[in-house]
Amino acid sequence: PRAELTTSLTVGLPVTREFLQFDVQLNSENIQSILAAAADFEPAEIPGSLALRGERNGNEIRIDDLELGLADATGSASGTLEFGEQIDRTAFAVNINVPDVSRLGTYNKRNFSAQPIAFNATITGANQAIRVDDMVARLGDSDVNGTVVYEPGDPPRLTIDVRSDRLSYEPILGPKENDEEVAEPERKDGRLIPDIPMPFEALAALDGSFDVNIGELRRGMMYLYDVNVDTDLSNGVLTVNDVTLRTRAGYMRARAALDPAGGEGKARLEVVTEKMAFGLAAGNADLKLRVDSRVNLEATGNDLRTLLGSMNGIVFFRTTGGELGKLKFLDLLYGDMLENILSTINPFLKSDPVTRLDCIIFPIRIQDGITSSDPASFVRTDKINIAIKSRINLKNEKLDINVRSSPRKILSFSAAELVNPYIEIDGTLARPSLAVDEQGVLVTGGAAVATGGLSLLAQAAWSRLSRAGDPCKTTFEAGMDALSPQFPDIELLEDLPDRPAEPLATN
Repeated sequence: PRAELTTSLTVGLPVTREFLQFDVQLNSENIQSILAAAADFEPAEIPGSLALRGERNGNEIRIDDLELGLADATGSASGTLEFGEQIDRTAFAVNINVPDVSRLGTYNKRNFSAQPIAFNATITGANQAIRVDDMVARLGDSDVNGTVVYEPGDPPRLTIDVRSDRLSYEPILGPKENDEEVAEPERKDGRLIPDIPMPFEALAALDGSFDVNIGELRRGMMYLYDVNVDTDLSNGVLTVNDVTLRTRAGYMRARAALDPAGGEGKARLEVVTEKMAFGLAAGNADLKLRVDSRVNLEATGNDLRTLLGSMNGIVFFRTTGGELGKLKFLDLLYGDMLENILSTINPFLKSDPVTRLDCIIFPIRIQDGITSSDPASFVRTDKINIAIKSRINLKNEKLDINVRSSPRKILSFSAAELVNPYIEIDGTLARPSLAVDEQGVLVTGGAAVATGGLSLLAQAAWSRLSRAGDPCKTTFEAGMDALSPQFPDIELLEDLPDRPAEPLATN
């Protein structure tokens, strides 16, 4: 009763002729009358219209006229698309303009953000390739320009080059009205690491390259600049030649590769961060918490679980200064279990959920899927020192972590008892648990009922650090001595002054 559809079709017979002429006219006072059941998209009560007229003749599709309207949003297209041997005949234009995407409706019960979206492109055929040389996309007040080239073949090749001086946007979807707590995921095989297959077959189906250059990228408090991504896909091998980005303080640089290697499957990852601070969390708006890291990893396998179980390399991670709040994503993996373990290691978390850091240092060596502290990991806050010796087998996910901690300041007798000097964590990545240490000391209920019993390595690490005038510096230098020969050979960028960013204005 609120929509009208008129269609005129001419179909060639037999159907192997692949001939079709079409003329479609649709008008609706309220598009809910025709789109109400469209998956997770729930349209708003707005008028809509569609006019489509054209012809398909074999490998050629000709659109004489395509006009789409949804409230004040419009879309149009016209021209010829040729998918056969006459690919150079392709000449097609597309224009989309949405003044306010929030007027269109909701997706998965979430409103779209109030911002304009526009897209314009001209598609042409030349030299047996389909090209998009003047693609322009607008999101909010940002412009993105790009070039796309598709070359048919076996395999075909796709080249994408995206550029933007300033990309400033809000999420397309607004926040959920009622965020429900996410339950701990069910792990049917008792493993945390999934056996996700690597996409080697899909990579072999296409050659191409993907290059991105963005001067400034902003979303809310997130502010990145000098973002560059250079990737290549050839003969099934995906190579990330270089990824560089600067944050509000410091920068990150990385490269990676994924190679089917004749069915064996190989992966490589190298990452360097220098004095990096995103400044996203309220506790680090002053950029005091900085991250330095070196990652150099290689692995073999055709799925994620096998890759991690065969991994070799190093991970060296250091933060200095700042504050650290609760890491919500860990709750999704462990629920209350992790909170109980962390509260036993650092009982001050119960009274002060924000931890004021001096340093976190994790020097980790990985050999054949077994990660171990080399020489030791160390955490120092304003209230507690924590030394950690760890061993994690990524093949079977078994844990063996020894922790020794002590308060930094003299406390009352009752308060000092709450700091557990010796703690052992065992179990698996999916089910870590507090355990009996090597000397039979039971750790339970947030307190150790006896003392002593760390492994000899943990005791040695603690003795060395407890004598150090600056244990953060001592741990860092020891980690550098042990792991620096395996650091990735990535050229460091020039240090630049911090660039604080104001949050985006909201409507």
